[in-house]
Amino acid sequence: MNDDSSTMQFGSITMSSSYGSGTGTGSMFDNKSTFTQLIADENGKGIGSIITDNYDVVYGSMPKKYDEMVLVLDYDNEIPITTIYQLGMLPLKEYRDTTKRITNYEKVELETKRIDYGKICQQEYYLLPASDLYVKNDKGTFDNIANDETKIEDKLRSSVKMRITGIIKPKNENGSNIIKSNVAYTKALTDYLFSYAENSEAVKAQKENKDINILNGLSFKAESNEEKLKNIKQYITSMSLQDKIKMITSFMRSQSGVSQSAKSLDIEKMNDSQLNALIQRFLARIGNDTLTDIYDKYISSGSYDENLKQMGVVNINTPSSIDLYAYSFESKDGISKCIDEYNKTASDEDKIVYTDLVGLLMSSVTTIVNIISYVLIAFVAVSLIVSSIMIGIITYISVLERTKEIGILRAIGASKRNISRVFNAETFIIGLFSGVMGIAISLLMLFPINAVIHAIAENDNVNAFLPVTNALILIALSILLTLIGGIIPSRKAAKKDPVTALRTE
Repeated sequence: MNDDSSTMQFGSITMSSSYGSGTGTGSMFDNKSTFTQLIADENGKGIGSIITDNYDVVYGSMPKKYDEMVLVLDYDNEIPITTIYQLGMLPLKEYRDTTKRITNYEKVELETKRIDYGKICQQEYYLLPASDLYVKNDKGTFDNIANDETKIEDKLRSSVKMRITGIIKPKNENGSNIIKSNVAYTKALTDYLFSYAENSEAVKAQKENKDINILNGLSFKAESNEEKLKNIKQYITSMSLQDKIKMITSFMRSQSGVSQSAKSLDIEKMNDSQLNALIQRFLARIGNDTLTDIYDKYISSGSYDENLKQMGVVNINTPSSIDLYAYSFESKDGISKCIDEYNKTASDEDKIVYTDLVGLLMSSVTTIVNIISYVLIAFVAVSLIVSSIMIGIITYISVLERTKEIGILRAIGASKRNISRVFNAETFIIGLFSGVMGIAISLLMLFPINAVIHAIAENDNVNAFLPVTNALILIALSILLTLIGGIIPSRKAAKKDPVTALRTE
């Protein structure tokens, strides 16, 4: 790794691939375009099936621990140049030259580069939570070391080492919309950061002193001008010489009442004695109103909640937004029902208003499918009625052809019920064989039908199939219809007079 490697803002952490220059800090979720959390499973721990079902692992394995990540390619095995730079795979000079030429609307011809998967997975990255950017000083307050590269590098040496364990890509072009960034981590890292922030020294110190800002030792809210004057004098006294110069210079140049000669003082060329004398004269000449103005503009302490947020503390009980992921249409309907039940008891101001786009789409699709189903059922019903009539006709022809046999059977002692059973058995056998043949032909037709579906949909996940239960029901239905169609002819055969039947040629 070299000093040109970039620093990446990762949630509430700073992430770097080296100890070199360019280290910066990040606030909560600053760089959403590069990093995101993988959707967890139903238990909120592992990786959800929506990820594993729509992405293929092309190298390595999915992340399992909090210090593991995965690189997400697009459908064409590509990732943006910015991500390559942020991962430390592109020299800083080359990246800056390219972005500068693009900014200047110059023609840029980027050559296609191939990066070895193994090299990406061997690279190490350093995770620095936001709370580690606040270090306690000799005065008992905490300093933000975000702009101190030396201290940042020291912190990185003892930080958590992150690595990319695998590289994944969508199974199809539609799957690329599920993970909207190029580097993803598990919920275990989010939980780790939450816990780490709560146990950090800076956060504990701030929670123990809810009324005092641990960054400057001042109270968050000054109740009066007297308290403001006390705070500003205390703050200025504790400031370093360079910080005093920055504050006084900024204030002098922003005030219309300060003379041009005072504004144009070359402070940078003054020695320490001259600077201290200048500051003392300045503070002696300005009044309390001016000091109060300085406090309001430059020393205002912010708030307790803002400090905790900057240190990476997140209150999971008061989220700013909630994302719900349903693993099935039944689960989605359950979420809708929960919202509807809540709205029944909530006031008009607290009611949740939502638009179920999937529900509207599926409702339209369901309506279309139902209409088509009703039409098909009508055609099938007509065909079943016709087939039953034809079976009755066939059975009746069989009765006519076997009239003499019926007479012989009756002559040797067969009853009307026996004659009826002969023809019922015949229709049963016809129904059984026709049902079995229909199922067998349907199963054979599934092969070409599925081939056509796969070719049209360009997806092997959609298949036509015939459940065993449904096949048995269809065979039983075939037998029942043939028996119904043969009832009248079989009864007619049973009622034939034996003498008349024997005379029939």
